[in-house]
Amino acid sequence: MNFVAIDFETANSKRSSACAMGIVVVNNGRIIEKKSWLIRPKELRFDRINVYIHGITEKDVKDEPEFNKLWNNIRPYLENQIVVAHNASFDMSVLRYVLDEYNISYPSFDYLCTVNVSKTTWQGQVNNKLDTLANMLNINFKHHDPCDDAVACAKILIEALKITESNSIEELCTKAKIKLGKVFKNGYRPCKIYKYNPSFQNTTSNPSESFNKCNEIHPFNNKKIIFTGPLRSMSRAQANKKVANLGGINGYGVTLDTNYLVAGIKDYENLRYDQLTTKLQKAYSYIERGINIKIISEGEFLKML
Repeated sequence: MNFVAIDFETANSKRSSACAMGIVVVNNGRIIEKKSWLIRPKELRFDRINVYIHGITEKDVKDEPEFNKLWNNIRPYLENQIVVAHNASFDMSVLRYVLDEYNISYPSFDYLCTVNVSKTTWQGQVNNKLDTLANMLNINFKHHDPCDDAVACAKILIEALKITESNSIEELCTKAKIKLGKVFKNGYRPCKIYKYNPSFQNTTSNPSESFNKCNEIHPFNNKKIIFTGPLRSMSRAQANKKVANLGGINGYGVTLDTNYLVAGIKDYENLRYDQLTTKLQKAYSYIERGINIKIISEGEFLKML
């Protein structure tokens, strides 16, 4: 699970007007390096709307190097890697346009868009914006800071790999029917969902589960269900599928609107606080504050199913 997440901010409506870039390196599913640069655009012109979005001004970048001066430092992070971005069509076009601006040859790498990943991993979201997903997954970040945006993007992909039980980006793309994009010397190929299945995690060959999809009296209907720890009776993806087919809401982090936390941990009630999972610790802290979260065992979950 090695990849590089990137994010660009631009000074104006021109895609070549990169004024900041963030890079995050992920190795074995862990963030190991963060980098960011302020960049002086070749045309030093900032549109008011861009400044409003990211807060970067002409004054901030007027003494910074142009992109061509930074390229030798940036290129090794991208060359022959899997590069990830949220709404990657934007970031890849910024990269290509700014390289064209300086007549620099494109590097060669595959890339993945986490908007496409989110569309096939989390259904029922209001939208697939970076801040929406980060809020759902309890990722704290400063939106439109290029390094923070890259970190959030990386964490979204790491979480998607976990909940889809994918051991690699290639496996995730196979499950989600996503075709990796590619940037190469003479051009690029977009990342896209080539056979869109809006609920690849929720498909089932069991007619009784499909019948229960609209079961409005089931205790899981319209309730947010979170899992922690390994389940013995089924995979996490299968459990999420069963919840969704009963009208429940799949959640991936304990929040104030969580209804049930299913603990796949034997005798979790007898563990010390420091032996509990982060989700259990958070749930207990909310319960102490009067939040109505029910913690149930895997056995209780199966009975409720």
